[in-house]
Amino acid sequence: MAIAKSSPTRSGSAAAESLGFDPAIHRKLLAGVESGLLHDLHIVLAARSERVFLEHYAEGNDQEWGRPLGHVTFDAGTLMICAR
Repeated sequence: MAIAKSSPTRSGSAAAESLGFDPAIHRKLLAGVESGLLHDLHIVLAARSERVFLEHYAEGNDQEWGRPLGHVTFDAGTLMICAR
């Protein structure tokens, strides 16, 4: 799984902090992915009080209920199948 091409922004860090989260939360998420502790994450979206403060998109091999879909680059427009 490749690391996301996005990077934290000042507004994202400020938003996280204003909502009670560590402003370095995006950097810490990336450190977890890079270390292998968090693997196979396609998309991480975190919000509180209807305010999104963290978005993380990656790319890698995907599958739908065991059926390989190949290499997918995930972004805000990628359809995710969460339930069958």
